Amino acid sequence: MTNKSIDIYLVLLILFLLIICYYKYRENQIETWINYQVNPYGNYYTGANDPVALYPKPIFREPYMYPACRMINYPVPHCQTLSD
Repeated sequence: MTNKSIDIYLVLLILFLLIICYYKYRENQIETWINYQVNPYGNYYTGANDPVALYPKPIFREPYMYPACRMINYPVPHCQTLSD
């Protein structure tokens, strides 16, 4: 083998390793979507990243016309309050 052919194989090897590293890194960066239920009224929402980081948000009054609700099929079938 000549010195030139060794250089070509070396470049192809490095390129191949970079492609593998890129796909391994990209695999960890894909967002995951989950459905979660918010208390106290039981509304469902879709959020990115597992687990969804929720903080307690005080609700000072009940939603509009509570306990009236409408049926929603997304993200799961449930009865959503009218305030959303």
